[in-house]
Amino acid sequence: WGMNTKKFKEILEQSTHIDSVADYEIRRYTNSGGYVIIDTLGDFVILDEYNVADVCSVIFEDLIDQGKITQN
Repeated sequence: WGMNTKKFKEILEQSTHIDSVADYEIRRYTNSGGYVIIDTLGDFVILDEYNVADVCSVIFEDLIDQGKITQN
């Protein structure tokens, strides 16, 4: 991971590492249940716990519509 973690000290202190996928680290906030996805450039997106399922569903459905994945 090439990210400058000092820059994101607050995010890192308030979240727990869940997993890494390619250039993305997925972390869960310890107090809110929301998630933060950080790329190696240091860009990030925060998903609150109430919208995670809906955001993932929209992305999944778009991948199906584009034929990039198939659903059984």
